[in-house]
Amino acid sequence: MRRTRKGLMPVMLAAIVLIVGAAVAAKQHGGSKSQVSAAEDLQYVWSLADMIPTSTATVSNGHHWLLRYDVDGMRSGQALRAAGLLGLHKADASTEGAAGQQAETDTYVGTIDTDTESAGIIDGDADTNTNNSSQQTAVEVSMLIHTDHNSTSSVIVVKPPSSVGVDGLQTVANTIEQAVHEAGGQYEYSFRVSGTAAPDNTVDKMQSLKQLFTDVVAKSDAVLVENYEDKEGMTISESRFSPHIERTMKTGGKTSNLQLTVHLDSESTALDWVIGVPVITGDYTEAD
Repeated sequence: MRRTRKGLMPVMLAAIVLIVGAAVAAKQHGGSKSQVSAAEDLQYVWSLADMIPTSTATVSNGHHWLLRYDVDGMRSGQALRAAGLLGLHKADASTEGAAGQQAETDTYVGTIDTDTESAGIIDGDADTNTNNSSQQTAVEVSMLIHTDHNSTSSVIVVKPPSSVGVDGLQTVANTIEQAVHEAGGQYEYSFRVSGTAAPDNTVDKMQSLKQLFTDVVAKSDAVLVENYEDKEGMTISESRFSPHIERTMKTGGKTSNLQLTVHLDSESTALDWVIGVPVITGDYTEAD
């Protein structure tokens, strides 16, 4: 797990090169923010991630997901209601993540049970290892709430364990979106999935990087919008547009919704890759 986190840093740095050029305002197909659920995009990108060859040494680690909701239209009281609907509790001051320059914030944490038959919130302090059902996974959720009464924005971050399935991921998304709607808010979602692959040693190193996403690009009909290559740092990052993904944003005057980044780890010679929708998203505390 630690190696994956370390390997992700160069990938995130490369992704930022393209993210900086993107417009702040992101749009979805067909209207207002909250009409589109993240569930379908999560399922589709899950199928894309499964196409990437995984090295035998890292297959047990699986893929690592991060789902983020940027919520608007809820004042602090409404945000607290959403947190309550999700079963979240206020984090201790010692465990709250420092939110950059945002001083007037509170963090609420908990877990969501992904069991599709009895999906709901379970206690944030629950021991997830005591759940014997293979179809149940407790997924970590945190919510950053601005305590300023004039603020209407908050952020919800989901960090599922690698053992969670696509159905469980969709369950969490639906649960969060329902809570935001009931509390009177709107949201924009973004997410990323990362993993590690073995390079093709029969070709040039840069070519090995370029061909990693060949099947992903072909299946998603993803048209290149913008790209960045660092031959010295052995990193490639691309922004693309796929007609099969609902979430979109503007970048460089063009529409994109899929970011693909891959980095060759100089120590392990493994390929650390990330897929992001509409860009490679980060936590509200750090890009981990």
